[in-house]
Amino acid sequence: MGVLCDYFRAPGVDEVRAFLDNNDGASPVEAFDGIDLKWIDPGVILGRLVGLATDQEWSTGLVNDHLIWPAGAEQDMDLPLIA
Repeated sequence: MGVLCDYFRAPGVDEVRAFLDNNDGASPVEAFDGIDLKWIDPGVILGRLVGLATDQEWSTGLVNDHLIWPAGAEQDMDLPLIA
């Protein structure tokens, strides 16, 4: 199974949580400036792209991700990642 991620830019975590709460967890790409890249995982592939764009060697800490939805999800590692 592949990684399912959307990448977007938003004003803040509260705005993203509000959108997700009001839209049953639908992708925020439509509401915020973003792109649907379902098979680009954040840790490796996105990290390599960021490294290439910033002339840095890839490392595990180059791209950080964390759970933000639903509220409190950052404590539950069994939930899907939304960062």
